[in-house]
Amino acid sequence: MREKVLLLSGMAMLMLSVSCQSPAPVKYAEVTGNQDVRYTAEEWAAMRDKTLADYHIIIDDDGCDMTEFPKDLELTRENIYKQMLDAVKGTEVDTVSFCPFSVGHRLATRSLVTDVHVERAALDRDRNVTPELLALGTDTMQVAVEFCRQNKVKVLANFRVNDVHDAWYKHWMYGIKVAHPEQLIGTEENKPLFGSWTAFNFALPEVRQRAFAICKELLSHYDVDGLEMDFYRFPVFFKSVAWGGSASAEEVEAMTQLMRDVRAEADRIGKIRGRYLVVATRVPDSAPVAKDAGLDIDTWMREKLIDIFIAGGDGGYYNTYEGAVALGRRHGIKVFPSIDTSWMGGGRNSIPGYTAQAAAALNAGADGLFYFNMFYAKPYIKLMHRNLDDLRLMDKQYYGYYQRSGSFTAISAKTPELDELGNRRGDRLYLREGQLAATMQMEIGDDFSRPEVLAKNPQLKLRVETKLNEDYKDYQLKAAINGTPLPKPAFEKGVFVFDVAPAVLKPGANYFEFEGMDPLKKIAPWMILKGDVILRGGNQPPWRRLWTAHDFANAEKIVDNSYRLIDSGTGETECENLLYPIVPFDHAVTCEFEMIGEGSTAPEAIAFRIANGEFVEVLCFGPDAISLKYHGGVFPFKTDDAFHAYRVETKGNNLKLFADGTLLADVTLPMAASNPACHLKGTHSTIPNMNDSSVAIGSFSGPGTGSSRWKNMTLSLPYVQIHDVSLSLTFPKQ
Repeated sequence: MREKVLLLSGMAMLMLSVSCQSPAPVKYAEVTGNQDVRYTAEEWAAMRDKTLADYHIIIDDDGCDMTEFPKDLELTRENIYKQMLDAVKGTEVDTVSFCPFSVGHRLATRSLVTDVHVERAALDRDRNVTPELLALGTDTMQVAVEFCRQNKVKVLANFRVNDVHDAWYKHWMYGIKVAHPEQLIGTEENKPLFGSWTAFNFALPEVRQRAFAICKELLSHYDVDGLEMDFYRFPVFFKSVAWGGSASAEEVEAMTQLMRDVRAEADRIGKIRGRYLVVATRVPDSAPVAKDAGLDIDTWMREKLIDIFIAGGDGGYYNTYEGAVALGRRHGIKVFPSIDTSWMGGGRNSIPGYTAQAAAALNAGADGLFYFNMFYAKPYIKLMHRNLDDLRLMDKQYYGYYQRSGSFTAISAKTPELDELGNRRGDRLYLREGQLAATMQMEIGDDFSRPEVLAKNPQLKLRVETKLNEDYKDYQLKAAINGTPLPKPAFEKGVFVFDVAPAVLKPGANYFEFEGMDPLKKIAPWMILKGDVILRGGNQPPWRRLWTAHDFANAEKIVDNSYRLIDSGTGETECENLLYPIVPFDHAVTCEFEMIGEGSTAPEAIAFRIANGEFVEVLCFGPDAISLKYHGGVFPFKTDDAFHAYRVETKGNNLKLFADGTLLADVTLPMAASNPACHLKGTHSTIPNMNDSSVAIGSFSGPGTGSSRWKNMTLSLPYVQIHDVSLSLTFPKQ
């Protein structure tokens, strides 16, 4: 049997006693001294350029290979590397950005400046091997560095600047945050508008000082090639922003000074070691959005505080690849768009989906590519290429957007007003009779004028996904690309499929137009919640969870083909509910559903909320009556004896409620959607217009508890929604 000491590889086999709070102190070989005189400014700049020329493909390793290690697997070097890192062998990946946990400023290392992660793993099937590694005198970061050195791959230490996974895995939140709750942007009882309450407030000097100490330790204590600071893995940094404002000039300057300090420390250590240490940052791809959050990326680039601008990611994209590249070029900074496994699921998380993003980014002029969470798509890693020419004959699946943009500042919540790209990316397309739906933009990485591409007979299909059933296969949907109309589409299970001639497409930005010609009066309601599948992964969008439910693991269940929502918590914002966003054309929304109440301790613990763009009402289901929160009316009806069919019709300020076909209420609504009194407060995430244009089900009572089951929920709206648009490129086998 292999001995665990095989992990040490040249390190002293020092066994350390590990307490449940932190390891025994370890003597590091601290990098000290100042040898700036060894390099002139010109020499150092030349070394920087030479170093950066070797960066092409960076892949993020989020550290789960060691903090989420299979519970019963023997701890050996080989078994650790099999989890993730071995996948880069023999590929074009040249750099691993390794994250040693860094949730809530805790590290899975022998840190002397912050808390050490020795708590249990997130999943019961796994174990956190950090205590075992510490007992062997090593840690996750050191083991990753050794792999990279042995396999001639560069390695960056990855620091997630304000990771808040401890809001979900509460057993991870201890140490600094427990001892100093005043350093956080909120409390569990008083949650901010944007971001998680467990995020640190970087307006405080002690928070910035700790972040700097972590960066310094990672750079100086490990043989790394540089540092990646991930600002986009939960991009809320200031209490002012979290509560709906914008970062002040003083806060922006404080964060910029932190970056100056990090840059200076990286240069100091690099000059002592005789090599340039890279500083990369993963940030929003839009300068206005980033600055509203407190990140002045324009200044960071202008002052050369960073070397690689990792643009965008799973928090959303607010710019095109072309726009992000132009931003970096303006300051002479390398641009690596972030390609992530998508929360949208579907074809985006496929080899053709990833290849399409890479091709589009490289065609736009990106200097390289950054891949996030891609160790969970291992088959694709061997197909990552740094040159566009190597991607030309690979199948692709393009989309107008690869992530839904999240809201983490007031300005990001209003992206369509900030940047017209929000209306062009294809996530807000609606067909109305005889009206142009919208023009959407899609960035294409292929050049179909190239003879070697045309020789392979490329096949192109445009897929427009709707919720229309087979009764609407003759619906007159028209489409055009770059002004050229497409032929009549085929219809396949709600998807209109157009053949596309290669000649109508061009490298870079392409524009798609859609028009619906038929009257919509006969369009059937579409199912938004059947009740037979948990809303997670690709099944979830566009449903959203806005609060963190008590006992989240058991808060949602499928029971007899119905969706059970259980609110078992009594905290101020411990609510279990689901929200579905809509576009309320004509302020007319009709929703039908079946529901049975299973008991509640407060009126809003079993409720249905409807907002039609102008007015809002909350229907509260008691055992013997249904009440309207804002109108005040109470309508006797038994709700807990069996499933009943409900229909809620709204048009402007009028609401009609039917139960099992009988009209219970026909009322005038008093609560305007613009009134803050009816807005959803204390949510851990937000989406645009969620307060005034949505339907939501479940519990809206923090202190109250309740359980209910829902099924067969449909929406009737005066438009057909285009739910997704994709363009597939395939090369027939020859």
